[in-house]
Amino acid sequence: MNHRANLLIALIALFFLPTSLHAQFTYVDVTLGNSFMNVYKSGSKKSKYDQTNLQINGLWRFRRNFGVGITASVPIREGGRYYLLTNQSSGLTKHSYDLKGLDLKYYFSESMKIAFNGRIYFGVKNNYYVDGRISMFSTTENLSFIMGGKTYTENNKFNQLAPGFSVGLNPHIGENMYFNLNLAWDFYKYKNHGFKNGNSGIPEAYILPNGSFSELMAFKSPVSDKALSFSFNIGLGYRF
Repeated sequence: MNHRANLLIALIALFFLPTSLHAQFTYVDVTLGNSFMNVYKSGSKKSKYDQTNLQINGLWRFRRNFGVGITASVPIREGGRYYLLTNQSSGLTKHSYDLKGLDLKYYFSESMKIAFNGRIYFGVKNNYYVDGRISMFSTTENLSFIMGGKTYTENNKFNQLAPGFSVGLNPHIGENMYFNLNLAWDFYKYKNHGFKNGNSGIPEAYILPNGSFSELMAFKSPVSDKALSFSFNIGLGYRF
């Protein structure tokens, strides 16, 4: 999938679509969102990715209770707490990355996201709504460390075509301004996950010193087949 081409087509559609539709109302808003996703979770062992993003939403309400729209979302902050699966019960976290002779970095990143959605409105005063959508983007698992003068890297990219939904409301401020408030859930899939360039004799595992070069510890990627992302979002918009 050519994500750059898809993003370009989607942005062109976002710019020109209002001129080609005869909608009851056109809504445009700028929204700030925070999302959280457990990449891996087993008891107290968690790998969690979180993100703050800036969204531009356009929606055309072609009937009183129905609308269609598009969203462009750009990450402006990314973080999380990550756990690498090991052959020891304590595991490997960022707090144990100071092992002798090791400089290890492990984190997740996400591309710009384009989403197409359909909306059902309930009520008039606060415009309660439910959205269903499909989002196009990619997530990347990033690993790098230096050991014994050699650099090891993994950058595993996962193209996403993620279904999702949200519940929210659009309370009006005066005649044309409104707030956009919602809670959202997105469903991720990770195909062909796991490390590919391991130094242990098998591609999916790395071996590194555990406190000393005479004691070794293996670790693997914590990524599983599926993950659920939850987000809350607040924005300010204008109705035409």
